[in-house]
Amino acid sequence: GGGGGGGGGAPPPPPQESQTRGAAAELEPQAKESPASGPVTGVFAGEWSFRGVFEAAGWRRHVPGTPLPPCTWLVAAENASPGEIPRLDALAHVEGDDRFPLRVVDLRHHVGLHAETLGPLPFGLATGPLESATLYRSPGCPTTE
Repeated sequence: GGGGGGGGGAPPPPPQESQTRGAAAELEPQAKESPASGPVTGVFAGEWSFRGVFEAAGWRRHVPGTPLPPCTWLVAAENASPGEIPRLDALAHVEGDDRFPLRVVDLRHHVGLHAETLGPLPFGLATGPLESATLYRSPGCPTTE
């Protein structure tokens, strides 16, 4: 993340941001280590620290409604405003350990502090992980046989 400033460094990220960053950091190398032939191209769907991790790694932001080129990785953060993503088979999924029940952002349960994008409720309760992300790949990869 950007931002200049004096000494002392930035304060640690809040727990949910830290977990998002961890999920992103875990999925990004999985895509790069894939045995697929050809260059790895990837796009991400998500905001906040999730976006920061993938932009720093050279990934591009997925624009909803834009078709993916063949053999393109897509990683989507479930509760970091991913927007609409294409229907693809999931290849990997990671979840954070924190399951604190009070939510201000939970797409699956229609909870969003910014209700115009996520849901009608400003907060809610849920039992699943606070953060999760899924790795997908568009069809059309060359075979190695």
